[in-house]
Amino acid sequence: MSNATTNPMSPVVIDIGENITKVLDVLSSKLGTTADHLMQVYVRQTMIEGWGFMIMSLLFIIILSVAIFFFNKKANFGVNDWNFHATIVFVCFLAAFITIIVFVCNATDAYSKIVNPEAYAFQYFTKNVGTLIGR
Repeated sequence: MSNATTNPMSPVVIDIGENITKVLDVLSSKLGTTADHLMQVYVRQTMIEGWGFMIMSLLFIIILSVAIFFFNKKANFGVNDWNFHATIVFVCFLAAFITIIVFVCNATDAYSKIVNPEAYAFQYFTKNVGTLIGR
């Protein structure tokens, strides 16, 4: 008995090997499109994910930097005089720091999705092919 049947939480493993064209044709026929169009959709989605991550991360860092700049003017960081503006600056700085860490850790992946979307589209397809064809 295979691991997939004994453990319902195990991932579906399909050896598509030389049958990738057949699997693409079956999937595309179920969706009412062609296999070429289906791969183009995967490629476009991969590029959207890459650009989306880059743009949203940079935009978030810029917004937080502007907020830190403006709220820092009114912030009082004294021990007994801590005010609302100081709290906003602290929270924005913490959020910006976390965003920068996440950006640095994932920027190469996002850049690779933009530069070589076909490879990531193929990975996405092979990872999800079992779910997509109903196995």
